[in-house]
Amino acid sequence: MGRWWRGNGAIAPDLESSGSIRAPWSPDPGATAMRTTRLAPSGLLVLLALLIDVTPPRAGSAAGGARFDAPVPPRALGGGAGIATIPVRTDGSRRVPISLGGIPDKQVNEDPGNLTDEAGPAIAVAPSGAIAIVWNGDETQKSIWFSRSLDGGTTFTPAVRINDLVAYPPSYSVYQADVAVGSDGTIYVVWFDYRAWADDGSFTSPIEVYLDRSSDGGATWGADVLVSTNGSGTYPWHFQPYLASDPTNGNLYVSFNDFDRYSPEGDPGDVSVARSLNAGASFEAKVRVDDLGAAPLPAQSFSSIAVDPASGDVYVAFEDSRGSSPDIYLARSSDAAQTFGANLRVNADTTSLQLQPSIRVDGVGRVCAVWFDWRTDPDPPTPPNLNHILFARSPAGGAAFGPAVQVNDVSMNADPGFSFPPRLAIDPVGAIGIAWFDRRADTTFCWFDRSNDGGLTFGPDLLLHENRDDLTHALPRIAFGAGTPVATWQDRRNGNGRFDVFFTRQSAVTDVAQDRAISVPALSSLPNPFHRETRVLLTLARPGMGRVDVRDVAGRRVRTLLTGPLAAGAQAVAWDGADDAGEPLPSGVYFIHVRAGAETMLHKVVLFR
Repeated sequence: MGRWWRGNGAIAPDLESSGSIRAPWSPDPGATAMRTTRLAPSGLLVLLALLIDVTPPRAGSAAGGARFDAPVPPRALGGGAGIATIPVRTDGSRRVPISLGGIPDKQVNEDPGNLTDEAGPAIAVAPSGAIAIVWNGDETQKSIWFSRSLDGGTTFTPAVRINDLVAYPPSYSVYQADVAVGSDGTIYVVWFDYRAWADDGSFTSPIEVYLDRSSDGGATWGADVLVSTNGSGTYPWHFQPYLASDPTNGNLYVSFNDFDRYSPEGDPGDVSVARSLNAGASFEAKVRVDDLGAAPLPAQSFSSIAVDPASGDVYVAFEDSRGSSPDIYLARSSDAAQTFGANLRVNADTTSLQLQPSIRVDGVGRVCAVWFDWRTDPDPPTPPNLNHILFARSPAGGAAFGPAVQVNDVSMNADPGFSFPPRLAIDPVGAIGIAWFDRRADTTFCWFDRSNDGGLTFGPDLLLHENRDDLTHALPRIAFGAGTPVATWQDRRNGNGRFDVFFTRQSAVTDVAQDRAISVPALSSLPNPFHRETRVLLTLARPGMGRVDVRDVAGRRVRTLLTGPLAAGAQAVAWDGADDAGEPLPSGVYFIHVRAGAETMLHKVVLFR
């Protein structure tokens, strides 16, 4: 059958078992423990192409769900500054999990015959509230697809192909799309593909990252733009891209795995960032984010990227093997990704594997990170494997991180080698949402957890989907729209072993930690600073009469945005930077002033022309 490699959120069969970089592997599809070996270029290409099978392991593997009924004892995160015991819950796992409580699962792609895989979805919400979802077709389609919803996910438009119609090698295609929406509504999508690949067995052809954009809501798309512009080396491979957009100026930043310096006996790969200062029309030469110099180095991989709109700082989190086992590191750029400073280790524990980070910057500039902590016994590992989703934040713009907090209810005592990549989203009003998938009950489900106190505590895990069949639900991605979590994932409910893309949203904003309506008022805006328009995001504990005004620095009211009855929960109102007469106001600092019943709130916004 061959070995099975831990790939991007799954495991993949190996074509070759000699040579180059190290990767965990299992001699069968997850039924026995993972080991470590070196991966040849040919075997690595299977991982790069994401030709993965996340079918649950066969019955009788070492990860029966019964182990999850017992509470998990607290475990220390190691020694050193900022270390604490992981807060672990005592309620154990749920045999009948609580669902997210939103609309019924909605299939996004259209494939009535279920003849092809539609997989790897990503999601973003536009300032207008429109929901954008992208995904990749299989080797037959060789397409990146786009669909959007203008009614909160009740309906989706027919899928539109994004990537150019070019020739691809027979066995290779396009993979792993990511999506972002600019403050002006422009939709940006990145992915990697094999259009320049020569299927000649040399494994030295380019694998490139591309971007496309749409200014008409996704109805039409332009020509693909090369992101990894300055590729070189024997193995010019660039893959696993992630995208961030600065809402204040339209700058785009893409992080990706970069194998230009790769060699079987030397450097196993880097993480690089390419930037565009012209809204995606072209990209400048890529820049490495690690601080380890020019010599052959430990591997950097599996990145995530975010921008602080207030400062313009760019942050990249990534796996790094400079220590005894992979750790999560953070790189920061204060010059729009021209250079990156000293790297900071995010995790405190250095004795277990720390994998697959996701980062975002919240409304007050704190860098928030989530990642997968894989704890095993010594080699060969003996279950249980105490696997966690961990969260940490930096109160000082990425200068240091506080103690990690466990997100998932129970240790993911799952099949060895099965990955659970967490993905993070932050609501402008301050809520934090995290999604992942795991095998806690002998089946693969996607889960969601939420914090309404900045990541200090998390509520019970919620099932993302209403479907609870024993199928493979995998690779969830989430976003927030006007305070409401929205999510997409892939699963095989339609039969024939094929994946389809699904969507759901939460029906109401709730504090899942206490299963009640949010009781803390909140006020924010996005984007901030802003150029053309900002959305004022308001959360109220109770309904009542009120008003929302804009005041200048002298306290004078210059615009009334809303007056009359205000509902409880999250709501939004747009401000176009004009006064009550419709005249554009000058650049400067303004304040959103809210009076609702006995509540009064003030929020600073910055307008620039």
